[in-house]
Amino acid sequence: MKKYLKILAITAGIQIISFCLFYLSDRLLTNSMLPVCIMLSGIIVSEALGIILPIKWCSTKKQKVLSIIFLPTNYTLLFLVLSVVFFVHGLLDILTQIPDNFG
Repeated sequence: MKKYLKILAITAGIQIISFCLFYLSDRLLTNSMLPVCIMLSGIIVSEALGIILPIKWCSTKKQKVLSIIFLPTNYTLLFLVLSVVFFVHGLLDILTQIPDNFG
């Protein structure tokens, strides 16, 4: 359990730092893709460490698999993609309900 919490703390820390850097650079650099690249690279590094660290630190195969599956930071990219999909789907629903003779 200690190893799981260490891995969770490392991966969550990386993601929190990347989100903070995203918001800071988004305020400073308008109309730039650099903040998005910072955030996505932080998430990818965190997810890679969320897979690599349990393989190296856990002793049994069962601990390795359970640590990888139940680590919540490994699902952040999936959550972001689903959020974008649902947002775009909602926008398309709003646009299709606009009448043809609008404006």
